[in-house]
Amino acid sequence: HYPLRRQRQMCIRDRNGASGRKKEVRFMTEDSAEILVARARAANKSGDVDDAERLYRESLVICREIGDRKGEADALNSLGTIKQNRGDLGEAERLYRESLAICREINDRKREATLLNNLGIIEQNRGDLTGAERLYRESLAIYREINDREREANSLNYLGIIEDNRGDLGEAERLYRESLVIYIEIGNLKGEFNSLFILGINADKRGELDEAKGFYQNSLKIAQELGDLESQTLLYKNLARVAEAMTEKETAEGFHQAALETKRKQSNDENHTQALSKHNKILSNFHSIPRAFLQFLWTIPLEDAMEKTAINDRKSSYRMWDRVSQHTHSAHEHPEVYLASCLLYT
Repeated sequence: HYPLRRQRQMCIRDRNGASGRKKEVRFMTEDSAEILVARARAANKSGDVDDAERLYRESLVICREIGDRKGEADALNSLGTIKQNRGDLGEAERLYRESLAICREINDRKREATLLNNLGIIEQNRGDLTGAERLYRESLAIYREINDREREANSLNYLGIIEDNRGDLGEAERLYRESLVIYIEIGNLKGEFNSLFILGINADKRGELDEAKGFYQNSLKIAQELGDLESQTLLYKNLARVAEAMTEKETAEGFHQAALETKRKQSNDENHTQALSKHNKILSNFHSIPRAFLQFLWTIPLEDAMEKTAINDRKSSYRMWDRVSQHTHSAHEHPEVYLASCLLYT
């Protein structure tokens, strides 16, 4: 059985009981809703958006039946994100606003601010910069109120982009610099990278090439530290263009060459990722396995399976699992293979 902690069981009579069929009793729990959300995220990550949407809707039904308002708001928000990514801004807005109303009802200020940001992005995508700014400023005020420094900095960047789109590069720079200070203070490297990068673009637009070069170089150092090859390639190209504009031909050629080499490394990594994605697809189908089989699955000893994964040589590991998975069409056939795949690739 699943752990009983935090379970709130709810008996629901089969509405078709009058037809003579045996009445069913289902147990809806917070745990089951959380499992559906985990499966939905895995499906979304593997690119199966339709399945992710279906699972989020199932979790939404459960959360409403057991009165889990927080879970209901989260499910609505996730469904809104799916609709937004599909370009259905009207439906995304409706879902976000429904979630927002719940967050205000239960006084969840952090989620309220997140939803205001999401709604701001929709207005920005529609071209309504004034509406987007209003929503971003509302979320900024909440993040400052609850002392969420990271999201405060994110909101400042959103507002900077608004001013950038309006052509007020000076105000945009001020907001980007304010966010940069916060990211440095809290030690958020990814955020620091983002602010430095957009400050470089801002300086580039203003024709301040020395300043742009400095921002690009500083953001490049962070991209290298983070192992972000895609951003490194882009930054080398930007640095090459700036060097050309400053008539530094040899420097520009060096950056062009570095961009090509980084792009090759990126391609190799992408090939590796494609192989691993096969196993993520296995994980995304986790919801199709009967509960009894799941219970059995988690009792399998891990030592033998993990011993074969060559933990210190991941390249050999994923090649081995790729060969094995070609002969394994479902988790029901070889649960130990399925289990090790899940452990290794999540």
